[in-house]
Amino acid sequence: MRKKIVFAALFLLCYGTATVYGQTVAEKAYNSGDAALDQKNYDKAITEFTKVIKLEPSNSGAYHNRCLAYVNKKQYEKAITDCNQAIRFDPDYAYTYYVRGLAYVEKGDYDQAIENFSTVVNASVDSDAEARYNRGNVYANYKKDYKKAIED
Repeated sequence: MRKKIVFAALFLLCYGTATVYGQTVAEKAYNSGDAALDQKNYDKAITEFTKVIKLEPSNSGAYHNRCLAYVNKKQYEKAITDCNQAIRFDPDYAYTYYVRGLAYVEKGDYDQAIENFSTVVNASVDSDAEARYNRGNVYANYKKDYKKAIED
């Protein structure tokens, strides 16, 4: 009986909502993923954010950050899938639309890219200037719509 209790405690410590130095396992993995992103260690970031998602399936930040890692690894389909999940759980976080727009540009889906950049522009947030620039770039370089490019 004592072995079962010890095993259950160890299991919760490693995989559950137990805390490690005041942080939950998910928080520790999230912070580790953030550090990996900062260090451009995208494989580790993906691993860490995947841990978070397994523990907290509706954590929009983990999906968003894993999306960033996938974009940097040029895995655009996976990035778009994660952006979709992040938006599903937090539709008001405009920066996710911006990142998804970048992924669509790289895939060659310029209409979707423009739509995502427009969402950011219409939200009037900090990435508004970058979104306008990228939307104008898509209009000019890929859609050959110079009038709309100039407007941005």
